[in-house]
Amino acid sequence: GLFGNGKTCALSTLCAGPTTPYDKPEKSTPDQAWCDLEDAGGLANTLLTVGLIPGLGTFILTFIFAAKEIGKVGLVLSKAESQGISMTAQKYIIAGCWIAFWGFLFVSMVAYAATVPDTLGVGLLTLEASFGVVRLSFLLVTVFGALLIVTLFDLWRPDGFIEAWMEFSETPCLSAKKALYIELMLQLACYLAMFVDEVKWEMLLVVICAYYVDAKVKNFMVMYVVLTTASILFDLITLNFMPQDWQVYTPGQAFTHGLFMVVLILKFLILGTIYLYEKENDGESSGWKQMAPDPEKGEEDEIAE
Repeated sequence: GLFGNGKTCALSTLCAGPTTPYDKPEKSTPDQAWCDLEDAGGLANTLLTVGLIPGLGTFILTFIFAAKEIGKVGLVLSKAESQGISMTAQKYIIAGCWIAFWGFLFVSMVAYAATVPDTLGVGLLTLEASFGVVRLSFLLVTVFGALLIVTLFDLWRPDGFIEAWMEFSETPCLSAKKALYIELMLQLACYLAMFVDEVKWEMLLVVICAYYVDAKVKNFMVMYVVLTTASILFDLITLNFMPQDWQVYTPGQAFTHGLFMVVLILKFLILGTIYLYEKENDGESSGWKQMAPDPEKGEEDEIAE
């Protein structure tokens, strides 16, 4: 609760009149801080509400375009094209909706972060899980929107993803490689969910390990092991600093700290699985690629001129 007793109060009520929820007046929240917080939330909520318009358009138009192979849907698109809305124009409309939706999400976060007060009278104000949900939505819209746009305009081919999925499907279930794939996907999902509390750039380690498994480049395996080992040491420091009483956490912090424990356990599991994966591939040196030339085979560095 706002006053530590489970009770809540509307920001408009706090802004309207003086409040002294603490015994010491110097620790009371200034009335203007409540007003600033209400204005910041109102501005962000307005931007997000207006952003629903291109957001709904994005969902509907993308769904229709994706279902164009269905007879009736394809007929609708054909009629639109006969009315002068070419296929290229339809793609630009879809891309425009995605960009508009993405823009409203970004501007709403910037507006809220810029107008929210620095403090409520005790310590600094921090962004909590409600802001983190918008941040996670922004990340997902950025990734999937970019993939859709580059695919629409043939700027990128998903052949690599298709090949990776086929390799995953064909990998035996009871193998270290399959276990690595599953552990990495689970860890990536945890990192994405942790965006609710804070941005976790450690998720790039998942990309490094995935490339090592897919391309069999040992240099990336060494890079992953070194960086992950260092991150584990920092995680152990963070773990010892974290309060042991989970009742002091906000719901968002409790959620992400639970994911933090899962990610830490997965790091140990992935390192152990990499060891087993290397053991499976002993004697298959022809399947591995080195990122450095082998002088014994007469290989030389290829330097672009």
